[in-house]
Amino acid sequence: MQDGTDPYTLSLSELSPAQWLEEMREIGESFGFFEPLGPRHNAVFVEKGDTLLVSFESLPAI
Repeated sequence: MQDGTDPYTLSLSELSPAQWLEEMREIGESFGFFEPLGPRHNAVFVEKGDTLLVSFESLPAI
């Protein structure tokens, strides 16, 4: 991901699960935080605006 890129304009649809997870890690580190929550769960926080969106997704579904 390029620094300064708005994370809401990125398309991650063509990425493999490993690439998708790495991109989410980079987005979190650039715009908030990324936190592994165990072997099968991660949290990404993007600090922008005043809306909280919580999503529970699986890599196969993405």
